[in-house]
Amino acid sequence: MSVSSSCRFALVTTGALIALTSCRGPQSTFAPFANAHVVRQPSPDARQFEILFTLGGAYGGSPLGLTQAIPGGRLLYGLTEFGGKDKGGTFYSVSTSGHARLYRSFSSAQGTYPTQVVPLNGLFYGLTHTFDCGNGNLCGTIFAIPPSGRVQVLHRFRGREADRRPRGGVPYSLAALNGVLYGIGGSGKLPDPCGLLFSLTPPQDYHIVYRFRFTGGYKNPDSCSPDSLIAYDGMLYGTSVSGGSAASGTIFSVTPAGKERVLHSFPGGSDGMAPVSVTAFNGKLYGLAAGGNTGGICNYAYQGCGIVFSIDTTGHGFRTLYRFQGGRDAAWPLNSLTALNGDLYGTTRFGGRCIYCGTIFRISPSGRERVVYSFLSSYAALGYGGSGLTPVNGTLYGTVEPNRHYKSGAVYSFTP
Repeated sequence: MSVSSSCRFALVTTGALIALTSCRGPQSTFAPFANAHVVRQPSPDARQFEILFTLGGAYGGSPLGLTQAIPGGRLLYGLTEFGGKDKGGTFYSVSTSGHARLYRSFSSAQGTYPTQVVPLNGLFYGLTHTFDCGNGNLCGTIFAIPPSGRVQVLHRFRGREADRRPRGGVPYSLAALNGVLYGIGGSGKLPDPCGLLFSLTPPQDYHIVYRFRFTGGYKNPDSCSPDSLIAYDGMLYGTSVSGGSAASGTIFSVTPAGKERVLHSFPGGSDGMAPVSVTAFNGKLYGLAAGGNTGGICNYAYQGCGIVFSIDTTGHGFRTLYRFQGGRDAAWPLNSLTALNGDLYGTTRFGGRCIYCGTIFRISPSGRERVVYSFLSSYAALGYGGSGLTPVNGTLYGTVEPNRHYKSGAVYSFTP
């Protein structure tokens, strides 16, 4: 397989979240790497599941979710959080037939460890974070990548700023709404221990839209430590892993003007805690909570199996659709749900053919769940960050994290 050293592709604004950024820019000194290779790896469900591409070397490792610039097209784009020529993560593409191309290796000049990007008006915008945040150090960046591939830093987060690093110790999200970028930030320290919501109107008009309130008590009525954000129907919706009346996390909405409302406080126990995502589907919000439901195997093996829930965008009608059971069933969801053919699909970190294997599951809007694929013990589903599964023409595409067979991770396809 050959790897192209140039970068020519059209960017199409879709309004959906996208998982990466970047082509090779004219001033880049990056040399393409041909070590990573296409792999057609048989599996017990070979007609359904296939390893398309293994990462490593200059392609980096620890892949995040996949996305498309052109919905329904043959190219999927992805980020790795670590590795690459400059050791700070990479941006690459993989075709639906398994051919890969490397565009960018992130360095300290642009910010390292990219985590998510969104398309907006012909450009890609994204966030990076670092692990040495504090005392004025660089904590992360907001960046833009034009078709030329040259990374442009639009805002730098420093350790002494009120918002600190955008990640805030938990996964975060970036969303585009009406030509403006919105993101979640937080420091875990005063003056904003519960985090905040910021906006950036390109190119560099940065503002803090809302500061999540901290009352100083264990049961904080507002959301705290937000970890996901989506734009839907003129509003912003998200989840927080803590805060709320039971200190077990919340679902919240925020207007672009900064008016925030807690739509639901998770009670813990069998009705979930620590929500990780929401997805808009058929006029409702559907989401996942990683914690709660701690009976039986869920208690001793996973510290909770998690739930699937739905709620109206007004905050009414919350319903626990399904409680994961662990064991042969799925357990501990950590990504978002994806709609395909009227159902919702997701991945879990644990459960399946072994306690810690991981699964792909399907659930109907009414709550009928089924594990449709169990990863082998040597695979492990991607558990942290990313956007879950990406549908293309009836097939779902995703990534697996590093494991003993694919030491830097891999890209796979699954046809239900």
